[in-house]
Amino acid sequence: MLSIFDEKGRFAPSYDESDEQIHLGSMVVEAIGQSGNLDLLGEELTEALEWNRGRLKVDESGRASEGWLWAAGDLVRGPDVVSAVADGHRVAASIDELLTVQEKVV
Repeated sequence: MLSIFDEKGRFAPSYDESDEQIHLGSMVVEAIGQSGNLDLLGEELTEALEWNRGRLKVDESGRASEGWLWAAGDLVRGPDVVSAVADGHRVAASIDELLTVQEKVV
């Protein structure tokens, strides 16, 4: 990521096309700003996760009770765009930190 905003402060991400990173994973859940679809998680995982009044319980970095799962947005706080974006930044930083540590170990 070279920049997130343009010179006028508008959201306009630009990327360094020469800096490609591939991270293996067993599941990716794409969110598009609608209510959470728990079917994607499956009944067993949904039951294993900690919940608080219908919202997924996460720590300050967005990590759920199942340590490999991060969440942000509607499933965590409700339909508030500003909080969802802020949560997304926290989650991304937390995942980046974990991958950076793992990369140093390997």
